[in-house]
Amino acid sequence: MHKLESSMKQVEALRAELAGYYCEDESTFQLDDAFKVIRAFCDKLQKAVKVPYPTVRLFLGCELHSIATSVCNKKRI
Repeated sequence: MHKLESSMKQVEALRAELAGYYCEDESTFQLDDAFKVIRAFCDKLQKAVKVPYPTVRLFLGCELHSIATSVCNKKRI
């Protein structure tokens, strides 16, 4: 039980740190909402990179296309 409490304290500390990083109100910041926003962003970015490569390169640039493909193809939890 002690290990669970310790882990929960760590999660809470990381939640507070993430709220600060995103300049959100710590008292209302929820991790599940943040993860939903990040997932929606990755889903939309993946759809965008499926556009024919010359078009993506024109609008996003080669480097951003590469980053988007790399970041959003990570294993989902």
